[in-house]
Amino acid sequence: MMEGFNIREASMEDAEQIFRISNDPEVLKQSINQEEIKWENHLRWYKSKLEDPNYSIVIAYKKDLILGQVKLAAEGKNIIGISMAKASRGKGIGVLFLKEASLWMLNHYAHINFITAQIKQANIISIKSFEKAGYVYCRDVDINGDIYQEYELKKP
Repeated sequence: MMEGFNIREASMEDAEQIFRISNDPEVLKQSINQEEIKWENHLRWYKSKLEDPNYSIVIAYKKDLILGQVKLAAEGKNIIGISMAKASRGKGIGVLFLKEASLWMLNHYAHINFITAQIKQANIISIKSFEKAGYVYCRDVDINGDIYQEYELKKP
């Protein structure tokens, strides 16, 4: 069990560690877009998301090491996603990080009342993590021919 991590909004200084987490084969396998990300594309995307007032990237970190990221597109369905660095998986921090980041995001964006997670049916670990973090199953959705389960967390 890993103790004592903090959360904060991501910055440009985090770009390389976020890139490595996002390109991890296990992370890509569970993503809607499963293609390996090129560094130039990541930098362009990352910079645009840091500047977007309706998009947040919150990181869990300990010292200078990023343990994971939670991303939220705060418009439409308010889609959230989490990915953990390989070294921090299975250490008991994913659920706690997801809870803290979700509450931070619900408080940060006054205009949203819920957050939606879209999780591949086969990704049982993620489904259990979202359920433990307070998300409630709503429906199955087809995204590019794959079935995803939608979970929602409503603002308290």
